[in-house]
Amino acid sequence: MMNTRILALFLLLPIGCSNPPTEPLYHIPKPDEGSVTLTVNVSGDPTLLQSLFSAHFNDLLWLNIQPNEPVQVPLKQGDYSVRLSPLSSREWCSALEPTSVSARVEAGKSQPVFFSVNCPALVGRATVRLAVEASGVNLPNEFQIRVTRVIGSRLSFVASVRRNDSTDVLVPVGAYHVSYESPSNCAPRSILDFLGFAVTPTYIVRADETARTKLTVICRAIP
Repeated sequence: MMNTRILALFLLLPIGCSNPPTEPLYHIPKPDEGSVTLTVNVSGDPTLLQSLFSAHFNDLLWLNIQPNEPVQVPLKQGDYSVRLSPLSSREWCSALEPTSVSARVEAGKSQPVFFSVNCPALVGRATVRLAVEASGVNLPNEFQIRVTRVIGSRLSFVASVRRNDSTDVLVPVGAYHVSYESPSNCAPRSILDFLGFAVTPTYIVRADETARTKLTVICRAIP
């Protein structure tokens, strides 16, 4: 019996969340409150998005906004600057102007606000320039570097890059990760090595452009 009561109490406890929900649950409007109904219209291919949207309403930050789905944000009546947060530099998609508008919220009413984002089709080819800067001992003459597209159809290419030199790889457009393959006595040096993990940057490669990348590797003695 005691176990049943403990379980029931546990189920009634609220669960904390670091991000506000896209639509408030059980929200009861106050007399001096209205709302903004925000929609981020995404043209092209929304599946190419790598993250959800966020927006500022003056100093209030609203997270987890889905593409092409209206979200109602309760606000006290007054004037607001509504700003779509800048898209991450790792996004293939881009926001269209304007990304900031003014909205007047009136009690009991909802003010519609719209932003636009374009996710163009993955059409065309471009160049990824791979460079390797190596230090340490037993330095090889060449390194194997992998280039992987992380949006749309997954594509992967492996290229040989000479030490302290660069190699151009022609690839379909998109967002790419660049990772180290071999030799095994070398490893990429990350600015976060001291934390025990590495961050893989994302390179946006657009038609007829060249994305420049560089891996810094440290080589150790071969056992």
